[in-house]
Amino acid sequence: MFRNRVLSVSLCMSVLLFAVLLGTSLVLPFILTRAAGFSMIGAGLVLSARLAATAILGTPSGTLAEVSVLAPS
Repeated sequence: MFRNRVLSVSLCMSVLLFAVLLGTSLVLPFILTRAAGFSMIGAGLVLSARLAATAILGTPSGTLAEVSVLAPS
């Protein structure tokens, strides 16, 4: 499995991306409420903007990814 360089790099990037996204999802509420002085509701509103952007952009980006993969080169 690790003999294929493309697969190895993509697996490493996936693990790194997962770690960054999970880390920000777990740590960011604490940073917003304790260090930045947001209320819990304010921190929730800030974090919900990220969720809304993911919900809005998820379908178009998935469609774009499928089109770019299926397009003849």
